[in-house]
Amino acid sequence: MQAISLESLKSNWIRYRAENPKRRIYDAAQDLNVSEEVLLLIDSEQIVTPLIDDVKLILNRVKELGRVMALTRNHDCVIETYGVYEKLGFHGTMGIALNPGIDLRIFLTHWAHAYAVESRTGSYTRRSLQFFNSFGQAIHKIYVRDDDHIADFEKLREELRSSRAAGLPLSKVREHEVYPPLSDSRKLLNAWEQLKDVHDFHKLLKDHQCSRIDAMRAVAGTYSTALPPERIQDLFKCLAQADFNFMVFVGNQEMIQIYTGQAKNYQRLGSWDNFLEADFNLHLDRSAVKDVFVVKKPSTDGEITSIELYNNQGSLICQFFGERKPGRPELEAWRQLVGKLV
Repeated sequence: MQAISLESLKSNWIRYRAENPKRRIYDAAQDLNVSEEVLLLIDSEQIVTPLIDDVKLILNRVKELGRVMALTRNHDCVIETYGVYEKLGFHGTMGIALNPGIDLRIFLTHWAHAYAVESRTGSYTRRSLQFFNSFGQAIHKIYVRDDDHIADFEKLREELRSSRAAGLPLSKVREHEVYPPLSDSRKLLNAWEQLKDVHDFHKLLKDHQCSRIDAMRAVAGTYSTALPPERIQDLFKCLAQADFNFMVFVGNQEMIQIYTGQAKNYQRLGSWDNFLEADFNLHLDRSAVKDVFVVKKPSTDGEITSIELYNNQGSLICQFFGERKPGRPELEAWRQLVGKLV
C-alpha cells in the first residue's frame, strides 16, 4: 500500500479524542471515515511496531505470552475470550485453533499487517498484538494479561519486528458481495435436505450462488423460522439461567472466534446486550439486529439447531448453538430452550 500524508487527520484525531475521551478507536474510525489501522498509526498515545508479514509464524509464537485475552469483532458484536494459543494448525490459507478459550477459525486471504502495540494510559501500559486486513480493518487482537510475560512480549516484538516502516496505508473500500436473485428455491431446499454435515453449508450457498440471508428466507417454514428481534433479550436471559453449555460464534470475513461454556452475568447497557464473565465477554448491539432466525440443518448426528442474527445489510452478526461434539446429537436442553423462544 502507498504511504499518504494525513496531517489534517492527525489534527482531527487529536481534537476528536479530546472531545470523546471514552470513545473506542473502532468507533472513532467510523466517525472519522477512516480505517482503524490509520488511526492506530497516527495515535501519539500508542507505540506501534510493525511485525513481519508471516502471520502463521506470529500466531504460532503467541503461546509464549501465556494466558492472553483474544478479541474478534464485527460492526455489531464483540467477543473476548481467555486462554493459551496452542493446538494451532494451518492448511493453505485456512487455520484452526482448538483450545479451551482460544477456539478460532482463521481465513488468511486478506490478512495484511500485524503490529505489536503498547498503549499508555497514565502509568499503565497495555500490550497487544493487532492484525489488520488489506482494507485497514482490524481482524483480531491479542492482549497480554500477565505482567510475568512482559519480557516475553518484548522478546517476541523484537524478534518478529519488520524492517518496513509503519507507513500509513491507503485504505480501500470493501465492497459488499452482491448475489443474483435466487432462481430456484426448490433446488436449494432439496440440497438443504441432503446436508450431512453443518460444515457443508458454505458449499451449499456457493453452489446456489445465494447469500446466507436469502437462503434463510427461501426455506422459511421448513428449515428456518423468523423470530422478532425483541426475542434477543429472552435468549440472553434463558442462556443466563441455563445449566448447560452453549456456543456462540462471532466473526468477520477473516476470523471466527468461538466461546463454549456458560454465562450467568447478563447486563443490558444502553443498546448493548452483554455477558460479562471472568473468562468471557460478549457485547451485542441489539439496535443493529434486523433479522433473527431459528435454523435447522440436517446432519448424520441428527438435526442441528442454531439461532442466527443478521443486520440491516443482511450480514451475519453471530450464531448460538448448544454445545455439541461430532458424533453426538445436540443437547435436548438446548432444543427445549429454543422451543421457548419460537
